[in-house]
Amino acid sequence: VIDRRIAKIRQQILSRPDLVELIQANNLYDVTSRSEPLSKLVKRMRDATDISAVDADIERGAPGKAGAGSIAFSLSFDYPKAAEAQLVAQTFVDRLLKLDASESQSQAQNNVRFLEDQQSGLQAQVDGIEGQITHITGQNGAALSSGAGLGMITIGGGDYDGQIASLQRENAQLASRIDGAAVGRDPAVT
Repeated sequence: VIDRRIAKIRQQILSRPDLVELIQANNLYDVTSRSEPLSKLVKRMRDATDISAVDADIERGAPGKAGAGSIAFSLSFDYPKAAEAQLVAQTFVDRLLKLDASESQSQAQNNVRFLEDQQSGLQAQVDGIEGQITHITGQNGAALSSGAGLGMITIGGGDYDGQIASLQRENAQLASRIDGAAVGRDPAVT
């Protein structure tokens, strides 16, 4: 993994346009005299830059399988003048930090998009279930309200069609009890 990461870093910070910009901005290798072609200067700069993994004795994988692992890398730039070498190395580090920050931001944005997609999917499922509850309540309102003695079941307070249908069924049920129950019952109760 670290080898792929180092290869990616090398590719990103040692790209030709970036190195040409650094060479020209800092007059590295006496670029103003044009004693060498720019392509040779870029090659010299790449050769002078070293990016390598720092090995650490850590256990990786299954217990008992000890091995060297990499948790960091080193970056160096060799140049005869210390001030310019430090400036170039600092520029490389700044670029690495920007790349790392942009990758972290990209990952965070991907996570946000994933969570938003999950949220919208869950909301659609909740809406579907609420619709089923409304449908079932509308069809069986009288049985649900009188069966458990809980009163009328309402969803969100705005399901008037279901409530009206439930009331109509309850009225029809009461009317049928009054008509059919008169026989064999006390006339005063009826």
